[in-house]
Amino acid sequence: MNFFYKQTNYIILITLFLPIFSHMVFAEKVVAEVKQPLTIAINETSFPYHSIDKQGNAIGLMADMWRLWAKKQDVEIQFTVLPWLDTLNEVAKGNVDIHGGLSIIESRRKSLQFTQPLFSIYTHLYVSRQLANVNSLADLKPYSIGVVKGSAHIENLQKNHPEFALKSYDNRHDLYRGALNNELLVFTGLEKLADNFPDYNSLRQRFPAHKVLRYQQGNYGVAVAKDNDVLLSFIEQGFEKISREERAAIERKWLGLDKQKDSLLVAFSSHYPPYMGVSPAGEPQGLLIDVWRLWSKQVGINVEFVPRDMTEGLELITEQKADILLAYPDHVNTSEDITFAKPIYSSKVQVFLNNGVKDVKGKSFDSLEQFSQQLSNGVIGIWQDSTFKEQLFAQYPQLNVRYFSSLSAMLNAAERNEISGIVGLVDLINARLVQSNLQALFYRLDSPVLPLKLSPVIHHKNNKLVEIVNRGFNELDINDLIKIEDRWLNGDTGEHYYKKQAQKIILSDDDKAFLSSHGKINLGVIKNLSPIEFIDEQGEFSGINRDITHLISDSTGIEFNYMP
Repeated sequence: MNFFYKQTNYIILITLFLPIFSHMVFAEKVVAEVKQPLTIAINETSFPYHSIDKQGNAIGLMADMWRLWAKKQDVEIQFTVLPWLDTLNEVAKGNVDIHGGLSIIESRRKSLQFTQPLFSIYTHLYVSRQLANVNSLADLKPYSIGVVKGSAHIENLQKNHPEFALKSYDNRHDLYRGALNNELLVFTGLEKLADNFPDYNSLRQRFPAHKVLRYQQGNYGVAVAKDNDVLLSFIEQGFEKISREERAAIERKWLGLDKQKDSLLVAFSSHYPPYMGVSPAGEPQGLLIDVWRLWSKQVGINVEFVPRDMTEGLELITEQKADILLAYPDHVNTSEDITFAKPIYSSKVQVFLNNGVKDVKGKSFDSLEQFSQQLSNGVIGIWQDSTFKEQLFAQYPQLNVRYFSSLSAMLNAAERNEISGIVGLVDLINARLVQSNLQALFYRLDSPVLPLKLSPVIHHKNNKLVEIVNRGFNELDINDLIKIEDRWLNGDTGEHYYKKQAQKIILSDDDKAFLSSHGKINLGVIKNLSPIEFIDEQGEFSGINRDITHLISDSTGIEFNYMP
């Protein structure tokens, strides 16, 4: 019996260790087959992924990644610096072993064999500060776009935007020089401008971060010559040994945002005036920018603002490359990696109709429901990335809408009577109407009114920062906030959020508990006691008492259910 158990144990041990032993033997065999040092092609101007410093040393995200990879695989590597097209050709011919890093696109698969994607990469378009009205890809059609010969940008743009005119340059630095020589007002690029370019500061001023547009997401990997399966497998084996934490540290080093010591990096979008935007000189400005400056003064923590679009801003938070996203609608659940602080502002969404759009009696419409019933073919414009779409369609599932890439395009269509009206944040639309001298051409519907609470976004692991942010905003003087609001908003000051907050009545805990348990308060009303209270032609409760209950709702948050 003991013999049987011994034999069984031997079999189990062999079964357990055989795969491990085989893997070790295979790895040693691959290392033996791979010549050393392995040569890796990099490009001088592909910053921040691979480049060289003043001493000619390889630098960048992929240079650091390859050094770590070599340590994991216990092999020697040697970087070979080549012009961009040569990096592709020399690897394809087998003269250089590995391409240091590049976008994975179909045309390159003809001569190269790729690893699995290492990470996603976005294509960026750098737009001159002269082009004040360019806010989306649709606005770029009149302009030539600079590209580097052999870059993935060419294939992506020709495939997705064949209407664009492209102008090619031999390398990235020649492209930059063309931009500074006024040959270009738009050019393609990576996440960052190459800071080893001699006129980097001038380039950054002419093509500021707040004018950058992202247009395409793709995959980034490394490559070898076709049919070099052994080397490709060896490469992927090494990258699998690099932990998520090690990779994240390298990515933060090269793709993260530079900031001063003892300060918070606050990402914001420059496309939402009067809440947040930039001055003609590129300086952050706006209602919520000034509110954050007031917060900074109150808590004694410096803040640095970095302009990004909202999508990229959220990614900066999830990747912990920025500390705070200035404000975002808190009903949107975008990622498990983020958390919302308490709301710092509340806005509302409403519909604006062209003045020429009237009801059957020749009068202005009061509600979207009335508009939809009488003008079934009427079309309302909406921004394609609006966060309130689900709320709107839940109330008006049959509403005819047309999507637009920007508020400017939407307003132009409404002005030309291509659509009946537009829907969006009231303060943003009011500001744009005044800026475009169109405020006399539209009127606002009374309903629906969709509230939108705006809250700072912070990484979910940073609970302490959430506490600091909330405490700081709680301690701000409401009168200072009202002054900021009055400085930035036009229209009816009675609608301003901070002013309404100052008029609110503070309810006790018992009051809140009572209201929470009862929900809406049923209020009986008289149908025909005009002007005190009555039911109007649309079947809505109206009159003096309606206005009084409205004030009570605004001051306390109590909601009424009117029962004739």
